Amino acid sequence: MSRNYKFKDQDKPYFISFATVYWIDTFIRPVYKDILIESINYCVEKKDLIVYGHTHYPVVFSVQEQIILNPGSVGQTRDGKLGACWALWDTTEHTVTLQRSHYSTTGLVKQCRENDPEMTYLQTVLTR
Repeated sequence: MSRNYKFKDQDKPYFISFATVYWIDTFIRPVYKDILIESINYCVEKKDLIVYGHTHYPVVFSVQEQIILNPGSVGQTRDGKLGACWALWDTTEHTVTLQRSHYSTTGLVKQCRENDPEMTYLQTVLTR
């Protein structure tokens, strides 16, 4: 994990989770599912912001005044909109806004076609 990103408000509790190795077990094994649900319930009760990912679909909603956020994806959005999707968290106002930055995918799609012509799914995602 990068040491460049720091939480400046030391009075707030944070829970951050990045990647899950062998994530499929989380959904098919009851013990892992129970741990995940317990962790989410804890975060809803104790944390101000819950961030999750891996779906590539941007969403922001609230549960019991806690914000739950999936910022989407900066490279492979799945919501049918072009551009990098990211979130801006205003810690003073306690709000999150989803942002979209547009960029050209032409060069990347060309490289995908040249390097792996059989991998058409990524090319499709990048050109929707």
